[in-house]
Order: sequence, then C-alpha cells, then structure tokens
Amino acid sequence: LYHIAFGNCGSEGLIEIQRVKRAERLDQIKVDQPLARMTVSETSQEAVFQVGDKQLKILDLDKQVWVRSLDIQGTIAAFDVDWEDDKVLVADAADVVTLYNLKFVKLVHRNSGFGKAAHVSTSENHVMVVTTDSKVKIWDEKAFFGTASSNLGAAQKIEEKKNSDSVVALRMSEVLDATCFIVTNQKELVTLGRSNMCRVWSVETMTVLKEFSVDITPTEMAMAINRTVLAFDDVERKMVAFSVDSGTTVCNTLPENVLCFTLMKDKSKAVLVVMEKTAPSVYIYDVKANSSTCKFSINLTYKCVKAQVCLTPSERYAVLTVEVTPKEQEAIAQMWTKGGKLPEQRHPCRFSAVDLTAVSTRGTVNPSHVFFRLSKVPQLGVTAAPYRGNTVMVSSRRWVMFWDIPTGNCDQTIDKASRKTKMYRPNWLGQECQGVNMVFASSPDKHYVAVGSEDGYVFVNGAESGMPVGMKAPSSRHPSPVNLACFNPKSSILASACTGGHLKLWDPKTGHCVFSASLGVEVTKMTFTPDGTKLAALISAERGRLLLFDVKEKAN
Repeated sequence: LYHIAFGNCGSEGLIEIQRVKRAERLDQIKVDQPLARMTVSETSQEAVFQVGDKQLKILDLDKQVWVRSLDIQGTIAAFDVDWEDDKVLVADAADVVTLYNLKFVKLVHRNSGFGKAAHVSTSENHVMVVTTDSKVKIWDEKAFFGTASSNLGAAQKIEEKKNSDSVVALRMSEVLDATCFIVTNQKELVTLGRSNMCRVWSVETMTVLKEFSVDITPTEMAMAINRTVLAFDDVERKMVAFSVDSGTTVCNTLPENVLCFTLMKDKSKAVLVVMEKTAPSVYIYDVKANSSTCKFSINLTYKCVKAQVCLTPSERYAVLTVEVTPKEQEAIAQMWTKGGKLPEQRHPCRFSAVDLTAVSTRGTVNPSHVFFRLSKVPQLGVTAAPYRGNTVMVSSRRWVMFWDIPTGNCDQTIDKASRKTKMYRPNWLGQECQGVNMVFASSPDKHYVAVGSEDGYVFVNGAESGMPVGMKAPSSRHPSPVNLACFNPKSSILASACTGGHLKLWDPKTGHCVFSASLGVEVTKMTFTPDGTKLAALISAERGRLLLFDVKEKAN
C-alpha cells in the first residue's frame, strides 16, 4: 500500500512515494518536465503520470522505475486508465479521442465531435467526455469507436444517437454555489451555498425560478410538509426552517446546538437531537404548528463528538450513531477480556437507541445500547440503517448485524434456506476480503438492501433472505471505498459512488453494473428525483458543484 504525491518545482516535476504498511518514505523521483495528472492502480504496483504536455509514463512503484512511455502527437487534454480492462483513454486538444492498451499499443481513435475535453473516463465499456464548458456526454464504447477513422486527419464526427446501446443514458446539467440540495415533487431543485443564497430551479429547464437569502450554509436539507425546508449545518450545529415559496423563516423556536435530525414518514414532524449542558436531548419539531418542544433528556454515559440519527420503520425508536472520543474508545478496549485484546476497531462509533413513546417523570430516558455478543462491552462500528419493525442494521467491520431493540439482541443472522450468514461479504469473496461495510440503501419497494463496502463492492441483497441476487459476488466494483448508494423510486436502478469519484448504476434484479463513469472528484450527496428521471449528485461541497443527470432506462 502506497501514498503517492506529485508536484512541480520550476520546470521539473517531483514524485514522492511512501510505503504505508512499513511507514517507509522512499526517495523522491525527479522528472525533467512538469507533471499534470496521475492515476494509480488498486491492484498492481503501477501508476500512470502525464509528463509535460505530450507524454504518458507508467511508473513501477515498488522498483521506482519507468516501465513504459507514450508520446502523443498532439497536446494531452485529459486521460483515464481502466486498470481492470487494460485500457488507456486519451483526449487531445484537437478533440481526438484515442484508446490504447496498457502496453501503449493504439487500438482505435476518432474525433468526439463534442468539444474540447476537460476530463475523460473509460469504464465498464463506456466512454465519457466532459468538455471545458461543463457539457457531458456518455457513449457505449462500441458505438463510440464503431465508425472510427484510421486516419487522424480524416476523423469524422458522429451524430448523437437518441437510442444508445447502454441500459441507461445520461445527460448532465451543472449548478454552481451549492453545498446542499433537495429535489421536490413539483420538479424543482432547491440549492443553498456559501453565498447563503437559496435558489429554486426548474428541473426541466434548469432555469432559476426564484432566489432569496437564508442565513445558513447547510450540510443537510430536507423537505417537510407545507413546502417547509429544514436546513442544517453540522459544523455550526445550527438549524433553520423556511418556506420555499416565500423564502421566510417559519419557526423561531428551534433549539441551538443541534447535533442531528431526521424527518418522520409523513414529514409533519422532525426528531432533533440537541446537545445541552450535560447531556443530549430529543426535541420534536411540529411543522404544522411551527413549534419545537423538548421531549426528554438522554442519559448518555459517554461523550459525543458527532452523531447521526435514524428512525426504526415502526418509528418507535430513534437510533443514534455516535462518534465517541479517543479516550472513550480506549476505555472500551480496556473492558475487553476475551483473548486479552479488543479486535481492531478503526471506526469509533457507538450505537444507542431511545424509545420515543417513553414517558419519564424526571424528564430523562435511559437509552439501549449495542454490545458485543454475551458481554457488556460496547460494539463499535460505522453506520446504522432501518431494517424492519423495531430492527435496524448495524455495520461493524465486515459484519451486518441485526439489532432487535426491544429484546436487545444484536448479532449476525442466518438465512434458513441457504444456511449462510445474511449480508456477509466473505461468503462470496472469501475470508481474505478486507474493509468494513460503509453504506446501506433499502429499495422503496422493500425488496432489496444494497451494502457498499470499503473495498469497493456493492452487493444487492434480497431484503428477506439477505443473500446477493444471483447468489454470487458482483462482477465489478468501485476502485475506492463506496460512500453513497441510493435507489430510484421504482427500485429499478441503484446508483452508487465512491470516494475516488466513480459513479455506477446497477440493475437490482441481476446485481450487474450497467453503467460506470469517473467524475474525477468525490460525490458527497446523491439522490434521484421523485419521478426517477434524473439523478442529482453534489461532487464538491467546497466548490459548490451540483450535477443533474437525465437518466433514461431502456424499454426492456
């Protein structure tokens, strides 16, 4: 495992490699020209660098030697490497896109006819070109190169086809100055950014319908009833409720120091977790009445750094995923007596739940907690998500555990038909597979549960059986940890994204990846519009870029 960094010093480039597992910094590599871009293989010890304007070079990271180089006739505008399929895609300043293998043997080329490329991607037999004016077009690889000319000078433009060979087709629009967004049932896109300007867009025309100022830079937003928007800033621990129609604040009694929140199913109420002087409290915000009241204080015996909250499907329990302090994590390790050492826990989150129907004469409720099986040692993990009734799914290392809150039982579960552990990745990848489960996504029709993991896999499981569709592992995966997943409203498409900026679409019925593209930067939020025809993705909260894709399914 390596950390790789590159930079430029005057007219020279510098590459620095650090072998992570051995904590060993290797010698810097000097390059006689500036370095522009790089991409690194997840499986082999190689990286591809753009050296200067017209050259690609492959570096052996272990031996620190250049193994191959490719000189381009024109100026390189963008390139991408599909390490799994042994492909290198290069776009030059003359709008010519060329496909090579990793031995740098030219396979085919053509003029994209789409404009000057700022970014290209090749993955899952698709080609994507992003132009300098932020237009995006995605082709099936065979359709793109099928009529390619063998003569660069005679490369011809190919007219856009309305019916591609892909299962889905995407067309992109871009919105700037957006740190957070929501989509409404009225085909509107509501964005808020660092300028504190809220803009309401028409999803169909991508024109601004109205704009007004709201005093918050949110990290999360939700649409409640009466077209009331809840905007939350988890840095400032601040929440604002405003009308998307009038732009005015509708509630002046929201508490300060909000840790997290979630809406109830009918969207008429929100559950807020608020950090008060000595302990967190649960507040209920009634959207109809435009008022918030403290329901009870939580007798939480550990300190909270950050928190997320979700409700069980029954809406009886509020489940907290709480990041604890390093001191608390060390205290938990000291409690472990089995084998003398707590199993490695790199994700310091505890899981607690409170009964929203509880009545306390003293105003304080004792929460339930997730413990290691047959012990009182708190179980640490990554995330929790609703499953069924009063049960939630809890992710800890490679396990998905099912926590039945009323009984306190929390453990892996066996599927009776297959006699296999539910949603257990090593069943299908072998015990050598690494990484925790990072993401849960349940389909609206309740037939599927998608689990995205640190090693890039997205398993689409039957919600009842907990077995992957097709009873096998996915045939492809993301090149970096999966950080987002969501279904479209019809449950016919699953979208997933990874920290490396790759977007994939999956067919839940088969578990097959039907579309893949690299966006070049991490996607931080993602959701389908209520009608399922568009996918909104926030690709950089720092720069405020929101992409809106048209998604079209094939008729069959």
